[in-house]
Amino acid sequence: AGRFDVDGDVLGNELQQLGMPKEQSESLTRTFRDKKDALQQHLKSQTLSNPRLLGMDWRMDYSLASSECASVNQAVLQARFELQHQKSSNGDNDDRSHVSCSIPLDKMRVLIHELQQAKTVIQQA
Repeated sequence: AGRFDVDGDVLGNELQQLGMPKEQSESLTRTFRDKKDALQQHLKSQTLSNPRLLGMDWRMDYSLASSECASVNQAVLQARFELQHQKSSNGDNDDRSHVSCSIPLDKMRVLIHELQQAKTVIQQA
């Protein structure tokens, strides 16, 4: 009920329809109304959330040698993402981080192709 922001009266009616005695459902509903905000705050703090993308910097380099790539003399995308991780449900104490990666041109082409396919699927839905 807290997750879906259900009204206390609706909760009481549903509990009675499931067979709970009226006195018990009213007691539970009263407690739910009193603690609903605290319950929702707790549920929000326990919810898994993805970091928010704040920005991205990129550049194309030409790799002459690398310990990470088997082939040399190829174009490599250098990307740096700025992320914001939310630590609390009210937005306080946000933590920012940076993630960098290098992507060879052949893998970048595959990524772009797969992203285009995903976009097409989403647009058709």
